Amino acid sequence: MTSVTNFQAPCPARDDVQLRDHTTFRMGGKVPVLLEPRNRDELVAAVQRLRVDGIPYRMLGGGANILIDDAGLDEAIVLTTGFAFMVRENDEGTELRLGAGLSIPQFVTKTREMGLTGAECLVGVPGTMGGATVMNAGGRHGWLSSIAKRVRYLTPALDEQEDAVGERTFGYRSSMFDACVVLETVVALQRDAPKAVQERIKTILKEKSAAQPLIEPSAGCIFKNPDGHSAGKLIESAGLKGARVGDAEVSTKHGNFIVNRGAATFRDVLQLIRQVRKGVFEHAGVDLHTEVKIWSREPLELSASSRP
Repeated sequence: MTSVTNFQAPCPARDDVQLRDHTTFRMGGKVPVLLEPRNRDELVAAVQRLRVDGIPYRMLGGGANILIDDAGLDEAIVLTTGFAFMVRENDEGTELRLGAGLSIPQFVTKTREMGLTGAECLVGVPGTMGGATVMNAGGRHGWLSSIAKRVRYLTPALDEQEDAVGERTFGYRSSMFDACVVLETVVALQRDAPKAVQERIKTILKEKSAAQPLIEPSAGCIFKNPDGHSAGKLIESAGLKGARVGDAEVSTKHGNFIVNRGAATFRDVLQLIRQVRKGVFEHAGVDLHTEVKIWSREPLELSASSRP
């Protein structure tokens, strides 16, 4: 097995990269190598080479929905943000093929300029289209699954294929692509006046800005909504908004966000997550599942199956 430090990357790569600069939480230690493929061929080659050489790796897009250990990782990171494109897939220009590294805000802006509606379901969502596809990003205004038509991906066996979206492709904060590498997503939108689309975007952004800490460093929602409940409301009813460990704080705007007040550490956030789970369980008898992905050298158990 090739050592990660001796890995010969088939694309641009950098050694000893600090991941805090690549996450919306502004948190994360070093990795030995960060691969930066610029197109689909390089992305596929990078993943295939890593697998053949037996090097553990993780895929990273816009760095949202992730909490990374300050101690760093002994793995390679494949950064998809260089693989960012949007091309018309049909003559009408209503179907678009999107590279996995395309930023969600850029996608929303460009489709608005093109006079296309449908992307409003992703307004205010950080990250990239690859991550949005894997986790079925969205919320009360709609989900990625409502506009996705086809997905091109690498299977766990590294076979490249493209499938039409079906009834079982997506779930709540999940998809069939969790163990795959999403390469491209084809979405189907509809024509509308750019001004009308812009008005809807402004309305959604105003609503979200009032209720969520959009401009503060965070990983997005920390917990999944339990059946029949809102995680944010459960946290608020338990009196935990504003709870703080070090510089990690439960947002005073929305209970399901933990924000970095400046120098929050990985351990600060973990301790606060455990504190919130314990408080909600004691108050409401509900055990929250974490939505945020936690990357660490150490095995960590924060799921609802283990009592706080």
